[in-house]
Amino acid sequence: MQALVYMEPDVLELQDVTDPDPAEGEALIRVRYVGICGTDLHLWHGEMTAVRAPVVVGHEVVGEVVLDTTGRHAPGTRVAVEPLQTCGACLACRDGYSHVCRNLRVQGVHADGGAATYERVASARLHPIPDGLSWEAAALTEPTSVAVHMVRRAGVEVGDTVLVLGGGPIGFLVASVARASGAGRVLVSEISPSRLALCARAGLETIDARTADPVEVIRGLTNGEGADVVVEAVGLPQTVGQAVQAARVRGTILIGGIGGGPAPVDLATVVFRELTLVGSRVYASRDMATAVALLGAGRIDVTGLVTRIVPLLDAVRDGFERLRDSRDEMKVLLAP
Repeated sequence: MQALVYMEPDVLELQDVTDPDPAEGEALIRVRYVGICGTDLHLWHGEMTAVRAPVVVGHEVVGEVVLDTTGRHAPGTRVAVEPLQTCGACLACRDGYSHVCRNLRVQGVHADGGAATYERVASARLHPIPDGLSWEAAALTEPTSVAVHMVRRAGVEVGDTVLVLGGGPIGFLVASVARASGAGRVLVSEISPSRLALCARAGLETIDARTADPVEVIRGLTNGEGADVVVEAVGLPQTVGQAVQAARVRGTILIGGIGGGPAPVDLATVVFRELTLVGSRVYASRDMATAVALLGAGRIDVTGLVTRIVPLLDAVRDGFERLRDSRDEMKVLLAP
């Protein structure tokens, strides 16, 4: 089969490799689509020191079951792949939080993933896709799971005012999930005109951060109080600083973007307002189940979120490079 393999920093090769052979408890999946995200770009550039080459990339995977050694899923079943591999023995796993396993591995990052004709996956990590959900929308299951987990971690409640800093794929999905969860008002701050337009088409309120200060805007809309929940989905020091200033007294700030260095945080504001700072990493299995349900029920409008579908042969030129170089790209899918 063909597979996209990370060999060394800035080198991804399309190779002919042996078809995977599922072990007991595993299933073999014929891959339909694989999404590319920021993690994949970091991996490509050699910025993830835990990665050991060669490894088949791709962790946002949907496809069809070819064989399931457990019999849980019939051949032809459409599924989304939960790519997390956990140890089951560390404190986090024992306490029921295996998604933050001390020894967490992700298929497509630390182990062979799905940018290939076939992928082998633990049968228990497969989530059936509803019949009425298109393949393109289903391919957004994994990033939607990230967004579901972030909204859960932020404790968004019915009627809350939520400010999302960053309108990329994750910011867009966080805002959409927050609205589907009952938030009263959801605003997205972004500098890209195309991303602002996508958010507006989906019915989300937008702040053009090129011309307006999101902190001032959110305070103006809340009688000077600030947002109940602020989600930082950019990973820049300046937006982390904005998040602290934009939250109301006893509000919650969820840090979802991964920055390249320390961010200045006004700790006096954190103390005096009794703010809650929350981190969020990947997702739990129930978050992926929720993501499938939300997408399947049409409760999240993902129209236009997939901006490009690229054959595996052109993955680097038309996939990775375009996503790296253009803020107009949102979700790029590879089609093995």
